Amino acid sequence: MDTPDELRLVSTLLALPGIAHGFSTRLDVHGHRHAFLEAVGVAGFDLALPRQVHGAAVVTVHGPREADCPADAVATTERLLSLGVVTADCVPILLADAEAPAIAAVHAGWRGTVARVVLRAVEALVALGARPERLRAAIGPHIGPECYEVGGEVLAAFRAVWPEAGLWFGADGRHLDLAAVNRDELLAAGLAPAHIELVGPCSRCDARMASYRREGTSRARNLAVIALTP
Repeated sequence: MDTPDELRLVSTLLALPGIAHGFSTRLDVHGHRHAFLEAVGVAGFDLALPRQVHGAAVVTVHGPREADCPADAVATTERLLSLGVVTADCVPILLADAEAPAIAAVHAGWRGTVARVVLRAVEALVALGARPERLRAAIGPHIGPECYEVGGEVLAAFRAVWPEAGLWFGADGRHLDLAAVNRDELLAAGLAPAHIELVGPCSRCDARMASYRREGTSRARNLAVIALTP
């Protein structure tokens, strides 16, 4: 039986009263997912998962069925409702303002990052009463820049939004640092540098994590969840 520490990774920034969260290791079967949710402390909560499409839509929900739509981020002020996104190299980002209270879960691949999905998520949280200076963000396990070689199409897409995008592509101009882009977006949205944390290993390098680049068509995924507790 896996221990809680083997099932999940956590952010010190989100270890706050009234907030439960976690980033899973690879989930191959339903039973493993249930064990992960138990380790996080939200096994009895409803789970709202959007139908991820690599875009920038954010859906604000009051129950799990409202998340059943094409979106790549989900936000709420409801307690006892878990928000989640699944990844297999893309970047999961969990956001929380414990005072509002308001939370969000974000899925950011390269397309969603170009579409500025994390900025849209911050905007949705502000609309729910959050304040950027109070927000805390945990950027979870994803493919690291050393393993994430991309082509000219990706560089062109980033340069179309950020003319200086080459700064995120390393010395050879081919290895994209998705976490750095999203961190810069969070800073631009008003988050304090000390309120942004990088959690976990490179998904391609660490066999504990699901990785599309390493495994090809594997159906295993990683799950990131956050919830407001009573």
